[in-house]
Amino acid sequence: MNGRSVTRLAAVLALAAVLASVGVVPSEAVAASPTASPDPSAPPSAEPSGSPPADPGFPLEAWLDRATPTSLAPGTTVPIGVTIWDRTARRLGSAQSLHLWWYPATGDGPPSQATLAADWNGHGIATIAVPEGGGGRLGLTFPGTACASDGCAPTESLFPIAGVGPPPDAPLPQVASAEIQPGGAIEAGRPTQVAVVLRPRAAWEPGTFTMPSQLFVQARIPRGATLANVPATLADAAEGRYLATITLPDPGQYILEVAATADFSSAVSFDASTARITAIPAEEATPAPAPGSGGASDGSGLIVPAVLLVVAVVLLGGLVVVVRRST
Repeated sequence: MNGRSVTRLAAVLALAAVLASVGVVPSEAVAASPTASPDPSAPPSAEPSGSPPADPGFPLEAWLDRATPTSLAPGTTVPIGVTIWDRTARRLGSAQSLHLWWYPATGDGPPSQATLAADWNGHGIATIAVPEGGGGRLGLTFPGTACASDGCAPTESLFPIAGVGPPPDAPLPQVASAEIQPGGAIEAGRPTQVAVVLRPRAAWEPGTFTMPSQLFVQARIPRGATLANVPATLADAAEGRYLATITLPDPGQYILEVAATADFSSAVSFDASTARITAIPAEEATPAPAPGSGGASDGSGLIVPAVLLVVAVVLLGGLVVVVRRST
C-alpha cells in the first residue's frame, strides 16, 4: 500500500469516528395521558316483649341498616348497623355507647346484648349474637340514671326502631359523602368536565337509598366571590358518578364544592367535598415539544448525519479501489 492509500484510509477512519460520535437515535413519540332521597322504609316495629317501656316524648329514633336476619342459628354473631335520628332537631344523633338488645323469636330466654361503637356521626355498629330461640326483634336503649328520694338507680330509655335504611328526613349530605374528581388539568377559559362521586355512608338495604338525578358544583375564588354554580347530572348510578361542565375564567386558584341543591346552604352542602384546583393558561396545557426534546420529528435533524454517511460510503468505496490496484 502506497502513501496515498494510507492517507485515504486514515481519512475514512476519522470520518467513521465522527459519525459514531453523532449518535443518531430515532426519537419516540410520547403518548398523551387520556378522564337521595331514600325510599320510604319499613314502618316502625312494635316494642319487643320484655324490653324497657318506650317514652312517647323521647325525640330519638333508630333506623337499621338492613332487615334483621331471622334464619341464623343461635350463637351466630352478626354485625348490626344503626342510624340515630333526632326527629325534633331534624339531625343525626350520637350513636356512641348505646345498648343493642336482640330478643328471642321463641321462648322466654334472655336477649343478647351488645354496645354500639360509632363509626361516623349518627351511625354505629355492634356485633351481637343470635339469642337462644332464634333472632326476633331488636331493641336499642340509652343507658342513664334515674334518681328518686330513696336514691339513684341505672335506667334504660328505649329508642323506637323506626324502619330500615337511612332516615327519610335526613338531608343527603348527612347520609352520603361526595368527592370531586377533576380528571386532569383545568384550562382557564375553556369548558372542562369534572366528575363527582356520591357514596352512601352505610351499606343500607338495597332500594332504601336512591341516587338523586343531579347534584350541583360551585366554583369560587378562595375567600372571594362565587363564579359558577352548575348542575352535575347522574351518569352512572351503580358507581354514583355525576358529570358537570364548568368554565373557569382566568388562570389561578379556585375552590370547588358540591351541594345537593342549587342554593348551597349549609344544610345541603357536602362538608368534605371541597377541592382546591388550579386553572392554567390554555397554551400551557399541551406545550409544543422543544427542538431536540424527543417529541415527534420532521426528519430535519437527520439531514447532516445522512450526508456524512453518504460521504463515508463514497470514500470507503474509493479506498477499496485503490487497495485493489495497489495489489
